[in-house]
Amino acid sequence: MERARIGILRPRWACRECGNTLTEEVPFRAPGQRITLLLLAFVCDLLALG
Repeated sequence: MERARIGILRPRWACRECGNTLTEEVPFRAPGQRITLLLLAFVCDLLALG
């Protein structure tokens, strides 16, 4: 079975004052997960079916 991958560009910025790097968040990612909101809902529906 092959894995599906989603490639996205996430702009990064470096603060000139403190040197910290900031990365733009992915709006369709499930909070605290490495999956999309749609996939999370699908898995929850499958689990509800037993």
